[in-house]
Amino acid sequence: MAVFYHGTTRRRARLIRTNGFEPRPPSKRVWFARSRSIAERRARHKSSGGSAEKPEVLTCEIDIGSLAGLIGGGRVFHARGILSIRGPVPAAVLCDSPSDLRRSSFSVNLPDEPAGLARWINRLLELPAHRGVSRRHPGVRRLSGWIQSRVAANPNREISAAEVAEVASRWLPDFFDGVAVDPTHMRSLRYRGSAAGDLSTLIPHTKAASGSASDEADEDVEAEALVCLASHKPRRRVRGLRLLTSIEAPADLVEWCLMLVDDEDVDVSVSALQTLAAHCERVNPFLVEDLAADGDRRLRAAALEVLAVHNREGCSRWLWEGLSDPEVHVRMALVRHLDRLDPAQHPHIFETALTDSNQEIVKLARRRSEGRGIGVPTW
Repeated sequence: MAVFYHGTTRRRARLIRTNGFEPRPPSKRVWFARSRSIAERRARHKSSGGSAEKPEVLTCEIDIGSLAGLIGGGRVFHARGILSIRGPVPAAVLCDSPSDLRRSSFSVNLPDEPAGLARWINRLLELPAHRGVSRRHPGVRRLSGWIQSRVAANPNREISAAEVAEVASRWLPDFFDGVAVDPTHMRSLRYRGSAAGDLSTLIPHTKAASGSASDEADEDVEAEALVCLASHKPRRRVRGLRLLTSIEAPADLVEWCLMLVDDEDVDVSVSALQTLAAHCERVNPFLVEDLAADGDRRLRAAALEVLAVHNREGCSRWLWEGLSDPEVHVRMALVRHLDRLDPAQHPHIFETALTDSNQEIVKLARRRSEGRGIGVPTW
């Protein structure tokens, strides 16, 4: 099993140890990193925003192959030190979880309580919550009791996902009607045509799901984006991030960016910073403050933009720093945010931009100061 780290807060860590990892709406994912420093950055991000909570990093051991086989490879993204799981992850992966829990087969993500089992079955059958099985269904409660009894009788005996699916199909026949489960890849297939079915006409159950056309389009975009993000080519990773910008929940988009800021390629890091500035909400800007003094002008400019956009109280400081930079590229990036300031309170910043040696910067500064009570200095 590989060791991963999860950045969170102390309060959330207590809940995770009890209930496992759950995506926090509107987020749809749980995030892990091979690098502890990346997890620490995420923990600091989560402890910001007015929260007095302290950041905490959890250490986990995760069998990625077993996990992908259990919940579906399409729900697991693992590349370049990032592990993103679309859905919940049990507390059994924690290195400090109780030993009796860790040695059971549920260390590869099989739930045993009704709520977790209902979610697992609905994911397997690709059913939305409102059409899927309820945790209160008698068959789900019966399945939960069966699993718990098996584990209590022999904690070291492995219960496979395929075995649980087979038992579930007997106790939840209405939901498994016309469906076959591929035990190797743990995905559901439905019969096309008669209820009895013909094995030659099995098709992926996802095609029969009743999701809207827009949901299916988003899934296609996400699939392409994840392929791009796993690529060894920087341009492909940049494209992957751009694709996610149009479909990903804001919280998840922030997570992708914070991961990709540490990419070994400057183009990818710059793209992540620019996305944080232009498309993300509730970002702790000080997580990238060290890049505001980077020797690469593109990284420096993009980091200063993040600080100017998301650090409202300190916006003037970062704009002044950017507009005083010796590199035209940096000054050009920051002058576009000049309208975030009141010229009456910060006349020196506006005057600096309006007297820049680069005429394009001067033009942009004029547009952002027009009609705001400040003219072009004549000295």
